[in-house]
This record gives sequence, structure tokens and C-alpha cells, in this order.
Amino acid sequence: MKKLPCVLLAASAFGFSLSQAAAYTPDDVVVSDWARSAADTAAEDARAVCVVDFGAVSYAFGYAWEAGDAVTRPASTFAGTFGATADAATGEAMLLCLDDQTGLDVGYHYHDTLGFAADSFGYAGQSIASDGWVTTYLGYWISGAPAWDEQIWAQDGEGNWYLADTIHHDAVPGDGENWTPSGFGAAGRVLEDGFFDGWSQESVASGYTPVNVPTTPTPEPGTMAVLCVGVAGLLGRRRTRRTT
Repeated sequence: MKKLPCVLLAASAFGFSLSQAAAYTPDDVVVSDWARSAADTAAEDARAVCVVDFGAVSYAFGYAWEAGDAVTRPASTFAGTFGATADAATGEAMLLCLDDQTGLDVGYHYHDTLGFAADSFGYAGQSIASDGWVTTYLGYWISGAPAWDEQIWAQDGEGNWYLADTIHHDAVPGDGENWTPSGFGAAGRVLEDGFFDGWSQESVASGYTPVNVPTTPTPEPGTMAVLCVGVAGLLGRRRTRRTT
């Protein structure tokens, strides 16, 4: 019985550390529903999470895809300008699949220049929407950025531009906790395994930079600690039975 207090302490500390974690993976999130880019269910699928924060409550939706998959755009919206499909590893494809395969209702349109644009979200009686940037708009947040190459251009003595250097930037993992306002739309968002996208209701009155950071829904902080203590208690009872 001497080891039981240590087990309880370790279990409680373990639960606390999880509740205070500053980074999440798709396995840590309470996902309301999942969508896929294809019908097959390969184990090696990449996964991303889309968090829609309605203010009073937020929901997370999972999306799985395979390299090389493409998602068909609705025929009534692309009108030949953007092509019939979208690369499955984009934020646009994720939203199209979520709208088609889950209970999340995504209102969207295709801008002649900018491409795919989300207008509204609805789920479980909750809704957020843009009125065309008159008083409200949808804030688009990203957690995780793909690797990219930065080109450094310079001019020679005759004023001609040339590529002086290329700086490679490694991918930044997503964690669903540290968010950055996206500088581009969902159509240009390249997804990698473990990335998070987020949407929130924003007001023009507060400026044109999103301020309402999405909250990723995760299990209640005390749940894991209670479970760990319960397991420790069970181990203690087993220990007692063995020593009596």
C-alpha cells in the first residue's frame, strides 16, 4: 500500500498537465463530425481540423484526405473560371466536404477574382455570417503553416532585377491553440497533416483585423484527472486484495 499515494499523485499530475497543454492534435479535440475527400478509408490519411467558433460555443470538424485527391466543385459556382476540382489539401476543399458530408452548413460563393469565399456557418442552432463587410465579417484563422521558399530579389548596377537568394522556411506545425489571422482565403490555404483552420464572427467596428480567436473544443480539464484517479483507486483495491 505504500506505493498508492505516489500513484495517485502521479495520476493527478498527469491529468493536470494534459489540461494545461498548450498544443493539441486532432486526437485531443472533441470532433463533432468527420468528412473525407474520397470514399476509401486508408490508415495513412492526412487529417486537419476546422474549428467554427459561434461565440457562445465552438465546434470542431475533422477532415481527412489523401495526397493526389481532388474535390469536385459545385457545377453552378465555378463557371469554368476556377476549374472543376480543387486540390483536396486546401482549406476550400475541406469546407466543401464538410458542407456536403456533415451537419455543418457552409454558405459560400465564388468571387470572380478572389475565388472561394465563405459567407456563413450554421450548426446545431448556432450561426455566424458576413453581411459583406458592412458591419460584420468572418474572421479566418490558421494554426500551422506549410514549408515555403522566400525569394530575395535585388538589382544589379544597370537596374536589372535578379534572384539573389532563396530562403527556405520549414513547416510550422498546427496546434489549435496558437492562431494567426490568415492573410489569404481558404482557396489558397495549403493543408498538411495536423493543421487547424478556424472561423469566428468579427465586427467591422473593431477593425478589419480579426480579434475573436477561435476556441478549440477539448474534453473538460478535470476529466482526465478524474479518470486517472479512478484508475489509481482501482490499482489500490487490487493491491489490497493481494495483501489481505
